[in-house]
Amino acid sequence: MKKENEDVISTAASLGMMIGIVFAIFLDSPVEYGISLGLLNGILLGSLISYKKR
Repeated sequence: MKKENEDVISTAASLGMMIGIVFAIFLDSPVEYGISLGLLNGILLGSLISYKKR
């Protein structure tokens, strides 16, 4: 994998994690679920973005 693809994936993962934490706080669910869902979403999103760039 190229360096810029890794950057895109890690940025999307950290953004997804932050959004997941915010949603977990607002929806009163455990924060761990928000973190894991956000990370999963971010990794998927980052992979899609870097896949479309190719």
